[in-house]
Amino acid sequence: MICYSNRCLFPSFCPMLLSLNRHSDWGLLLLRLAVGSIFIFHGLQKWGMEDPNTVFQILKFAEPLGGIAIILGLLTQLAALGIAIIMVGAIY
Repeated sequence: MICYSNRCLFPSFCPMLLSLNRHSDWGLLLLRLAVGSIFIFHGLQKWGMEDPNTVFQILKFAEPLGGIAIILGLLTQLAALGIAIIMVGAIY
Protein backbone atom coordinates (compact mmCIF):
# COMPACT_ATOMS: atom_id res chain seq x y z
CA MET A 1 0.00 0.00 0.00
CA ILE A 2 1.26 3.46 -0.82
CA CYS A 3 -0.27 5.40 2.07
CA TYR A 4 0.11 4.52 5.72
CA SER A 5 -1.23 6.31 8.74
CA ASN A 6 2.09 7.79 9.92
CA ARG A 7 4.30 7.64 6.81
CA CYS A 8 3.69 7.93 3.12
CA LEU A 9 5.78 7.02 0.11
CA PHE A 10 4.22 9.85 -1.93
CA PRO A 11 3.18 12.63 0.48
CA SER A 12 1.47 14.74 -2.16
CA PHE A 13 -0.80 11.86 -3.27
CA CYS A 14 -1.84 10.52 0.14
CA PRO A 15 -4.83 12.81 0.73
CA MET A 16 -6.15 12.05 -2.75
CA LEU A 17 -5.70 8.29 -2.39
CA LEU A 18 -7.28 8.24 1.04
CA SER A 19 -10.28 10.20 -0.26
CA LEU A 20 -10.71 7.73 -3.15
CA ASN A 21 -11.08 4.92 -0.63
CA ARG A 22 -14.50 6.32 0.28
CA HIS A 23 -15.72 5.66 -3.27
CA SER A 24 -14.48 2.08 -3.65
CA ASP A 25 -18.00 0.63 -3.33
CA TRP A 26 -19.24 2.82 -6.19
CA GLY A 27 -16.30 1.78 -8.34
CA LEU A 28 -17.04 -1.89 -7.74
CA LEU A 29 -20.70 -1.31 -8.57
CA LEU A 30 -19.80 0.37 -11.87
CA LEU A 31 -17.43 -2.47 -12.70
CA ARG A 32 -20.14 -5.06 -12.01
CA LEU A 33 -22.62 -3.14 -14.16
CA ALA A 34 -20.17 -2.83 -17.05
CA VAL A 35 -19.03 -6.46 -17.06
CA GLY A 36 -22.54 -7.80 -16.53
CA SER A 37 -24.07 -5.71 -19.31
CA ILE A 38 -21.33 -6.75 -21.75
CA PHE A 39 -22.07 -10.42 -21.12
CA ILE A 40 -25.83 -9.92 -21.28
CA PHE A 41 -25.73 -8.16 -24.66
CA HIS A 42 -23.09 -10.46 -26.10
CA GLY A 43 -25.07 -13.52 -25.03
CA LEU A 44 -28.34 -12.13 -26.40
CA GLN A 45 -26.72 -11.65 -29.81
CA LYS A 46 -26.22 -15.41 -29.99
CA TRP A 47 -29.96 -16.10 -29.67
CA GLY A 48 -30.55 -15.17 -33.32
CA MET A 49 -27.90 -17.61 -34.57
CA GLU A 50 -28.51 -21.28 -35.32
CA ASP A 51 -25.68 -23.68 -34.61
CA PRO A 52 -26.01 -27.39 -33.81
CA ASN A 53 -22.93 -27.26 -31.56
CA THR A 54 -23.82 -28.19 -27.96
CA VAL A 55 -21.27 -25.80 -26.47
CA PHE A 56 -22.80 -22.95 -28.45
CA GLN A 57 -26.25 -23.82 -27.12
CA ILE A 58 -24.94 -23.77 -23.55
CA LEU A 59 -23.18 -20.44 -24.06
CA LYS A 60 -26.33 -18.96 -25.55
CA PHE A 61 -27.90 -19.15 -22.09
CA ALA A 62 -24.86 -19.10 -19.80
CA GLU A 63 -23.53 -15.69 -20.87
CA PRO A 64 -26.72 -13.67 -20.24
CA LEU A 65 -27.51 -15.52 -17.01
CA GLY A 66 -23.96 -14.99 -15.74
CA GLY A 67 -24.18 -11.30 -16.60
CA ILE A 68 -27.50 -10.93 -14.78
CA ALA A 69 -26.11 -12.77 -11.75
CA ILE A 70 -23.07 -10.48 -11.61
CA ILE A 71 -25.17 -7.32 -11.89
CA LEU A 72 -27.60 -8.46 -9.19
CA GLY A 73 -24.86 -9.89 -6.99
CA LEU A 74 -26.41 -13.35 -6.88
CA LEU A 75 -23.90 -16.19 -6.56
CA THR A 76 -21.26 -13.74 -7.75
CA GLN A 77 -18.28 -16.03 -7.25
CA LEU A 78 -19.97 -18.88 -9.10
CA ALA A 79 -21.04 -16.55 -11.92
CA ALA A 80 -17.52 -15.13 -12.16
CA LEU A 81 -16.11 -18.66 -12.36
CA GLY A 82 -18.51 -19.48 -15.20
CA ILE A 83 -17.61 -16.31 -17.05
CA ALA A 84 -13.91 -17.00 -16.55
CA ILE A 85 -14.37 -20.47 -18.06
CA ILE A 86 -16.22 -18.91 -21.01
CA MET A 87 -13.35 -16.47 -21.55
CA VAL A 88 -10.71 -19.22 -21.40
CA GLY A 89 -12.73 -21.08 -24.04
CA ALA A 90 -12.92 -17.92 -26.15
CA ILE A 91 -9.13 -17.54 -26.05
CA TYR A 92 -8.47 -21.12 -27.15
